[in-house]
Amino acid sequence: SASAANIKLINADSSGAINMSAVETITSSSASDVLEIVNNTGAAFTTATDYAVTLSGTTSAANANTVMGDTAGVVTATVTATGAVSSLNSALSNASATDALTLVLNATTASAADLNTLNGKTSVNIDAGSITAITSSTADAVNTAVTNISAVGLDGNWDVTLSDTTLSAAEVKTINASTSGAINIAAATTISSSSISDVLEIVQNTGATFTTAGNYAVTLSDSTASAAN
Repeated sequence: SASAANIKLINADSSGAINMSAVETITSSSASDVLEIVNNTGAAFTTATDYAVTLSGTTSAANANTVMGDTAGVVTATVTATGAVSSLNSALSNASATDALTLVLNATTASAADLNTLNGKTSVNIDAGSITAITSSTADAVNTAVTNISAVGLDGNWDVTLSDTTLSAAEVKTINASTSGAINIAAATTISSSSISDVLEIVQNTGATFTTAGNYAVTLSDSTASAAN
């Protein structure tokens, strides 16, 4: 193992090539010092293909992404995670699920698909507590986020708009159990085979304020039903 700062000292003292392929780990180092290696600044560097590296301090998504593009090893870093989640996903195009990126979002809205994609770019639980609304998303994508809610980092109070035209009440019930926010299912013109109790959770705004289409069709799966229900 070696620090990038020490490699930098060697680089400053020589104009020759530097072979550090035996270095399996670059210990806690500034992004600028690591990038000197990655970008062959002042020398031609030879590195291991899968070296692990820890970036000290907080680094930009662009700099972290450049480092991750240089190694198949684990990159550990605290990354500035401001702005749209979709943009952050693009900026971290080289990240993988094994990288240990600490991400604290400041976005207030995001699609479930974008949150799930970001979750696949780090082994560290994301802090997505700033998200107050999940924008137009499929129930499948939202339920994936709900299943991995600790890793995705959502709190228990966010609104959600579902884009599906057909939904089961059971799908909606699972989402409802994970948030106290409003649930908009106005795009759904059909509620497919569902129990009366699950449909009534929607109709009676149990646990959330539901927005439904004004003319949705519904199929009840129960073999019997009371006239009152």
